[in-house]
Amino acid sequence: GVTLDPLVGLDDDRMALRSRLLAVPELRERYLAHVREIAEADRDGDRLGPRIDGSRNNLESSVAEQTRGLSSHDAFMRVTGPDATDADAGSLREFALRRRAFLLGEEPASNARTGGIAPNR
Repeated sequence: GVTLDPLVGLDDDRMALRSRLLAVPELRERYLAHVREIAEADRDGDRLGPRIDGSRNNLESSVAEQTRGLSSHDAFMRVTGPDATDADAGSLREFALRRRAFLLGEEPASNARTGGIAPNR
């Protein structure tokens, strides 16, 4: 979800390597700095819109051909469209923008353990 902590699952046995690496404070800070950098540079509205539009155009005919999909072609067009808003359930643009805002403006739920998302250095 939008507010998923970037450090979720550090105690998960299925992600032992990730857990061990991110247990090192310097590596955890570096990881969080990369998360922040991606959120700042690649997830802003000016860069995100054209990427979604390009992917939407590439996928549109394939989605239209699907007869047993989980959702309709109309639903795909609605949630990936340039005018999709929060009112459109599942809007890709809205999700990405809200996720970016969370990563840049909020501290993770596990702040006591992580110290929040480190600023880009």
